[in-house]
Amino acid sequence: MPLQTAPNPTGAIQEIVFTYSQTFSPPFRCKALVFVIGGGGSGGTCWSSSPAVKNCAGGGGAGGTAVSVLTLDPSVTYTATIGNGGAVNNNTGGNAQNGNNGGNSTFSGTGITTMTGNGGSGGIGANATGASLAEAAGGAGGTASGGNQSNITGGSGGTATLNGTLGSGLNCAAGGGGATGIFGTGFNGGDCLYGGTVPNLAFAAGGAGVGGEGGYCFGLSNNGTDGGGANGPGIQNSYGGLTPVFSVGIKLDAAAPGIRADTAPYAGSVFALWGQGGFGQQINPSGSGVYGAGSGGYALAVGNSGSRGSFLFGGSGGAATASGSATSASCARGGGGSGGAAGSSGAIADIGANGMVIIKLLEVL
Repeated sequence: MPLQTAPNPTGAIQEIVFTYSQTFSPPFRCKALVFVIGGGGSGGTCWSSSPAVKNCAGGGGAGGTAVSVLTLDPSVTYTATIGNGGAVNNNTGGNAQNGNNGGNSTFSGTGITTMTGNGGSGGIGANATGASLAEAAGGAGGTASGGNQSNITGGSGGTATLNGTLGSGLNCAAGGGGATGIFGTGFNGGDCLYGGTVPNLAFAAGGAGVGGEGGYCFGLSNNGTDGGGANGPGIQNSYGGLTPVFSVGIKLDAAAPGIRADTAPYAGSVFALWGQGGFGQQINPSGSGVYGAGSGGYALAVGNSGSRGSFLFGGSGGAATASGSATSASCARGGGGSGGAAGSSGAIADIGANGMVIIKLLEVL
């Protein structure tokens, strides 16, 4: 059975959410708003302990979103196919390794045009020595087709760029993951850019949210920037969080920066609960972004770094460290891309988010 959200006061089911592939027939003829979201790509990875190396990792792109208003009939068996997120990019051999693409999601059946949300592309890994430019592009967002209301391309992953000749040390930079365009625009993960020659620095950009891009890094020392929120972009070159915009069922969680839901996932409506982007951090794990928000990037000069994940449509932040291993977190649901990971002794970019099909009841016919 698909996952059904809580009933509204009239007793009618507001939404049905498909998180794995299956067939479905509605219990009654109805008009519905249908979203089909592809899987997100996983971030690129890069690591090397050699001196004077610039390690860069781009974030994964988000899945595309097809949107239709459909008349669904109980005599028809519809098929919801859910695309998986891009597989984990576990770089055990060093140097650069590209992330993995997300899978395609579809919704099909007799009498309707097949809707497709294509998966986002994996981020790129790249490194360079000497005066050469190191640039790792973020994965492209997935396209969409078959929607009679809109076909929205997912946000691309953030690009990581390092330039300048280093001394005996190394530098690492990671872009954030893209967010799906559930409300019409797929925002991009944050970019990282540093053109200086100071060695042993790390930069990690925030993941995108449904309301804005992840925070960008522009050459601040060992800096992780904020994730994009549900209501706006991440703050650039800073860690401190967005001003929260409160909505139904959410509250500020003082113990872990960001906003979380009071109720269980999907309770009431997947569109009712939105959060603030996670905080970027230099010395502590970055705050999670939930319900449409991206998570912050995590940058650390010495020690292992690991970003936190995001939930429902947002991308995860990048992770970078100039002395240790880096791991960017997975995105649990809704097509977001995972951030890139760049380190000196290991790098893992976790899975992109699986896709979804959401059926929102508009009218019983």
